[in-house]
Amino acid sequence: MRTRKMTARGLCAALLILLAGLLASRHVLNTACAEAISPDESAHLVYLVRHAEKAGSAGDVPLTPAGEQRAGDLAELLAGAGIRAILTTDCVRTRDTAAPLAEELGIEPVLYDPDELARAAERVRELPGPVLVVGHSDTTPHLVELLGGDAGPPIHEAEYDRLYRLEITPSGVRTRVLRFGTRIWPDPVDVRVLTYNIHHGQGTDGTTDLERIARVIRGTGPHAAALQEVDAGTERAFGVDQAARIGTILGWHHAFAEAMPYQGGSYGEALLSRSPLLRVTAYPLPHLPDHEPRTVIVGEVRFAPDGPLFLLAGTHLDHTRDPADRRAQAREVRRVLERTAEERPVILAGDLNAVPESEVLALFAKGWKDAGARAGPTFPSGEPSRRIDYVLLYPAHRWVVVDAEVLDEPLASDHAPLVVGLQYLPSREPQPSSSMRDCTSFPSP
Repeated sequence: MRTRKMTARGLCAALLILLAGLLASRHVLNTACAEAISPDESAHLVYLVRHAEKAGSAGDVPLTPAGEQRAGDLAELLAGAGIRAILTTDCVRTRDTAAPLAEELGIEPVLYDPDELARAAERVRELPGPVLVVGHSDTTPHLVELLGGDAGPPIHEAEYDRLYRLEITPSGVRTRVLRFGTRIWPDPVDVRVLTYNIHHGQGTDGTTDLERIARVIRGTGPHAAALQEVDAGTERAFGVDQAARIGTILGWHHAFAEAMPYQGGSYGEALLSRSPLLRVTAYPLPHLPDHEPRTVIVGEVRFAPDGPLFLLAGTHLDHTRDPADRRAQAREVRRVLERTAEERPVILAGDLNAVPESEVLALFAKGWKDAGARAGPTFPSGEPSRRIDYVLLYPAHRWVVVDAEVLDEPLASDHAPLVVGLQYLPSREPQPSSSMRDCTSFPSP
């Protein structure tokens, strides 16, 4: 959360000082500490974690010494989070993971049946929050989904440091993945992306105002943006290179790709980024002779100095009633982006001129994640009734959608901007985790 109570902030700082001697040999509390221990009084907070390291793979085994240490790390991390209830399955390793925090807070853990997760989700919603739920590598992601969150990739058999934080509100669920204790997995990469069809800067009031467009973009706090219907040197844009102008106003890096010549200049797509855009390429998309040319602009970008390289792509598919061009263009976009996605995860943002139920979006159903699925319609901006603007992620299983919002901005353009908060979870070669829990079973009702 961007807003924190001073008491929670001070507690986190004090905790970091107390543990400073340990940080040389073990990464105990990460940069997520301040957020993890700060209660949010406006939401029902739920933390969900798999049990810590276990001593073997058969039977109801206890924690290893490393697991006991991790359980202690969890207690230290959440001691100031205001936890009011703790749920755990009836296994030695889950009970022992919850025990240090339960003992420190004087809370008696509530047992839940890992084979009755829908009931467990109902119980979590009913309990006063914040709530901690300790489970297993197979049950924890499932419970996150049942609570309305985004679980992201499956939990690896050797992954014990993933902690989910859900903020449940009447308007939706915000998911974050945190890392704690001795590091096993790389930290999630936080990315915030906006897609915006800016209608060549002309608002619904008939005024062309790039300063207004820039204010809208800046107000959403993204790391990067994909813009559609961008002019460069056209008559209607008064000869202005709009991508360059908006980039200059923001102080961001920018790139433009021409889809077609227009009014003595160019009309196309733009990328904006706080970080440098590397190796920007434009790929023409197929179209019928009597339809407007289209393109997809693709740039490489690193959102953190030591983070992975991403492909950031922006496009604007055909707008005519006949969907043939849109289908062909979507196939070509997939071909261009998926061929390098093993090394570089993909963020595709743009105006696809297609609703979620269309054949065009069906082409992105396998392997891709629709980050704005719960955000609502984007067009027209005054009273949005159709969702045609998207942020799509590849490969789907490596992404967590933190939040997504269609902004209430009826004037700056005829489209409303869509902004999404994301986490990319880097991985080693994934292996399916065992679903064998080997602990006390609850009797059938």
